[in-house]
Amino acid sequence: MDDLICRDKNGERLYSLQDANWNCVATVNETGTVQERYVYDAFGNVNGLNSDWNRTFTGQVLDAETGLMLYRNRFYSTELGRFLQRDPIGYDAGDWNVYRYVGNRVVTVTDLFGLQFGIPSPMPSPKPQSDPVYKPPVLSHPDPCLAKAEELCNQHLASDPMIRGGVMCVNGKSYVCIRHSNKYPGIPKLDAIIDQCNKEHEENHIAQAPCPEGTTGISAYKTLNGQLRGESIAYQASQNCYKKYLNSGICGNSASCKGELTKLMKEAENTSKKLAETLKVVENGTLVPRPNSPLF
Repeated sequence: MDDLICRDKNGERLYSLQDANWNCVATVNETGTVQERYVYDAFGNVNGLNSDWNRTFTGQVLDAETGLMLYRNRFYSTELGRFLQRDPIGYDAGDWNVYRYVGNRVVTVTDLFGLQFGIPSPMPSPKPQSDPVYKPPVLSHPDPCLAKAEELCNQHLASDPMIRGGVMCVNGKSYVCIRHSNKYPGIPKLDAIIDQCNKEHEENHIAQAPCPEGTTGISAYKTLNGQLRGESIAYQASQNCYKKYLNSGICGNSASCKGELTKLMKEAENTSKKLAETLKVVENGTLVPRPNSPLF
């Protein structure tokens, strides 16, 4: 399906040469002379792209205006290395991260529909001749605790529309929970970046205070001091995340994208500073117990 053959435009015929993952690596004319070569990094960013050739990474369609690739059922960002929408088949794909591209196994596998069941092989598997109705094998759930973590996450986010995320504990294992952003429908990259930075924020909490062994529930710090300190550090992580993407050039020439990223970075920086200042006020050498913190 994604084996490109040729393209005719303005009286010129070009043929596509593809590698084992269907990446277009070169175009040649009718005499076999190479017109252009394409070099990719692991997640599909390409060097040497001619603007009027829009079939590149894994043979998919590149939208020149947004820089996103259409994988039939959802958009993929080569700069972020992930899809911008959840996997339409959810966790049945065999990956707890419903935005990740092929489980980050980008060198050996592809996902030409953005929703294939399980992690697909680089080439289609032959249909067994003995089975007239071939069905892919049903994958066991990659993590039996994940359903419980998702249940806790949904309860947590439903309790307050202002909550951006949290850490869920299931039998002592830590799971990141975030509210997916849809604040910028006109700039889908920004929503994807917000999700990633919120994820790094919560991962910072796990690094500071992992779930105690055997516990199940919504993670919480033991003390007010610990919460203020932990949140201040986590917002520093958010600030660094936004700064990283701002400096990466992901916004291109979009002033609105750059402006919103700068605003998000400043908000995270100011929140971190305010939390640190509050900590100084309440910190007197005595740990203050947090109310309504039954877990730990």
